[in-house]
Formats: sequence, C-alpha cells, structure tokens
Amino acid sequence: MLSDDAADQDASAEAFKLLALIANGRLRRRLTTVIDATNLRAVNRKRLHQAASRYGIPTVAIAFDLPVEVYMERNERRPDRVVDAEVVADQAERMTEAVTDLAGEGYAAVYLIREAELLDNVAVSRR
Repeated sequence: MLSDDAADQDASAEAFKLLALIANGRLRRRLTTVIDATNLRAVNRKRLHQAASRYGIPTVAIAFDLPVEVYMERNERRPDRVVDAEVVADQAERMTEAVTDLAGEGYAAVYLIREAELLDNVAVSRR
C-alpha cells in the first residue's frame, strides 16, 4: 500500500504505523484482528499486546520454531519475492529467543509449530 515494491524495506516504518492504526480501529470495535508479521522484537509484540489489552481483547501468539533449513527452503519457494538468505538466517536465530520469551508475555495462548510437515496444513479458526 505504501510502495510499489513488496521488498522495499524503506517503507517499513510507515507500514507499521499504518498497521497500528488499523489494528487499533478493529480492536476498538471488538473485531477479530490478525497480525501476520515476524515480530521478533519483544517491544513490538508488547505494543500490539497492550493495544488488545486496552479493549479487553485476549491475544494469542503463533510462532514457528523450526530449523533454519526449513525457513531457507520455504523462502526459496516464495512466488512473490525471495528474502536474502542472511536476513532469513538472522530471523531464525532471533526466533529462538522470541520463542523462549513468549511464555512470559501474558498471552491467552501460545501455539508453537515445531514440525515442518504441519506447515501446509495449519489452519486458524475462531471458536
């Protein structure tokens, strides 16, 4: 929405501002709000969690805790754009810390996907 290039990292700051604005509006209206982002930094997760808490909305975290080789292979198969291998490796390394931290961040539930075989069959539904 902010750039004609999905790989344009210069648009990230504005993209996250827009995300926060949209998420806040949906949460205020008590609508199901899904944030599909890597969010490896605790401060970013905390900001989103606080926004939901402000409106009494429980939050759920879903994380992928897989070997770096799985991330690399899936990245190579992306139809729209491939992320640099160094970026994927860095994210995989930081994911280990993020997964450890999730349990203490106050989520209503934390789901960890640890089997690559499940990736193409995982579905999220609201009860």
